[in-house]
Amino acid sequence: KGRFTLERAQSKALRIITGAVKTTPITDMQSYTSNPVIAIEIKKKAVYSLKGRHRIEYNGRMNANQVP
Repeated sequence: KGRFTLERAQSKALRIITGAVKTTPITDMQSYTSNPVIAIEIKKKAVYSLKGRHRIEYNGRMNANQVP
């Protein structure tokens, strides 16, 4: 539900910025304004977050094992 709310808000903002009518495809407006697709950005952020969390957990174990 949250993603669809973000997509709707992005669509409205792109229409205001570009002056496009409702029949203009969202992908065309995203391309014209160099705006990424929200779903892809959410997935990227999730992957980076998981990588960072894994790195922190891994470093934590390494540091704990190094303590005599």
